[in-house]
Amino acid sequence: MFKNPIKLASGVLSVSLLLTSASPLYAEAEVVSVQQSEDLSSVVKKALEYAQIPMYMKAAGNDDYLDSGEFVQAVMKEAVSVYLPQSVASQWQQGQIVPKQYLQPGDLVFFTSREGTVNHVGIYLGQDKMVSSKPLSGVKISRFSEQSHFEGGKRITGVTSMQTGEDIAKQALQLVNAPYQEGGQSEEEGFNSSGFIKYVFAQALNIPMPRFLSEQLSVGTEVDRGNLQPGGVLFFSSTMDGSPSSAGIYIGNDKMVYPSPSQNKVVTTSVESSSFWSARFLKANRITRSTPVDANNPIIRESMKYMGIPYIFGSEDPKVGLDCSSFVQLVFEKSMDIHLPRSTDQQWQVGEPIERENLQVGDLLFFSDTYREGISHVGIYMGHNQFIHANRNNNVSTTYLTNSYWGEKYTGARRVNNLRLPKEHPIVSEATKFIGEVPYLNGGTTPQGFDTAGFAQYVFKQSANVSLPRYAKDQWKAGEFVEERDLQPGDLVFFQATHLNPAIYVGNGNVVHVSPSNGVQMTHYPTSSYWGPKYVGARRVK
Repeated sequence: MFKNPIKLASGVLSVSLLLTSASPLYAEAEVVSVQQSEDLSSVVKKALEYAQIPMYMKAAGNDDYLDSGEFVQAVMKEAVSVYLPQSVASQWQQGQIVPKQYLQPGDLVFFTSREGTVNHVGIYLGQDKMVSSKPLSGVKISRFSEQSHFEGGKRITGVTSMQTGEDIAKQALQLVNAPYQEGGQSEEEGFNSSGFIKYVFAQALNIPMPRFLSEQLSVGTEVDRGNLQPGGVLFFSSTMDGSPSSAGIYIGNDKMVYPSPSQNKVVTTSVESSSFWSARFLKANRITRSTPVDANNPIIRESMKYMGIPYIFGSEDPKVGLDCSSFVQLVFEKSMDIHLPRSTDQQWQVGEPIERENLQVGDLLFFSDTYREGISHVGIYMGHNQFIHANRNNNVSTTYLTNSYWGEKYTGARRVNNLRLPKEHPIVSEATKFIGEVPYLNGGTTPQGFDTAGFAQYVFKQSANVSLPRYAKDQWKAGEFVEERDLQPGDLVFFQATHLNPAIYVGNGNVVHVSPSNGVQMTHYPTSSYWGPKYVGARRVK
């Protein structure tokens, strides 16, 4: 653990004082002082404060100054609440690489020994200046160009703050002596490992963690075993396949808090110094926020609007509830103008098959043998092993693919992003604007109400100035015959039900037509058990 350096009783010195100081350690400050103090980054300001105080030493009581890693660690923590590991080698693994010519004040600069080991770090000040510390000489400013063995620069962004880790550790410690309970996830009923992790992060950071260890294992950023920090989640395995069987929260000094089945309560225990836990260590994760999703993706943005809406089988009304396939259908229609078939097994038949390792945000995920045999459930992939779906047990919610239940039921994926309707086509544009808006009317030929042939006649006249015959049997004679495999948007498609029914093909297997029960509607006819078998042919009218 890092030992805080001793601070002078006078408190933090002002930057204006630092820029005019005659201290020997700050003899070259005039090179930096060409910058206005308000333009200096908080990291540079804090580094300059250290340079002004020659008696900054380790709190252990010895006569050594901070080494370079301790110096950078202290500056980053105090200036921007960012916690870095103490060793220079570990700091080199953090942040984003910055080429020498693009260094900015506040970036970290690293140097190697003659043997090539990264062993020294400083903070770049700009104008060929850097500041760093050595155990025997303390914090000093030097010319960057005069340093040898430069390895590279790093810009530190998005690293876990120490305060965040301490908040997590503090919350975990508050639960010591709470009862152990298999499947438990509250103070009242007790905790098992995954319930404990879920509860702590909800209380400390308001982060909604997944419910199972297998899912929690994929959240956050993996941390090197030798670089554990307070608030880290430690996973352990006692199984041959290496799956997680228990977890705890690291609180520092080789200690963690975890629910113990043998002691029947939440306890603290050693980690590395325990042969039991050390041998079973699986991995450690640093978690400071929910697993990110692409909120700018229109599909994800639309799907998140329905979070918490009740699951109601057969419902298509989001004001009442949705089932899994109506949820997917609604999201794609609203976000992408993609009209998918209504049922799960029909949606499974459209789009491009995608291998699991090639999943992208917005792909449809399908599952089998849930409430019935065969393809029976669908969700939308959000990235990072997460998907959103209308869940029978949890309304519209997000779930991890690593969930044991859904992992077993997973069947495959389809990509449907290329199934958008060609609205630039005038006939398609005219036909689709009446969907769900105009009822069936026997003898109807206007937007007040349409019959089947009256709808086709009206759309062609308005969009293409083409006068179709009034009745379907005569429309069948118009234009030229088209093979089904050659269908194009704007073609007339005919189905033989009780009477001959014309429809307008709008692409990707979809037709817009009129039915007595639904008025103007869209149907994906190849997957429709009713309309598919009734297809008789198509005509192209120019």
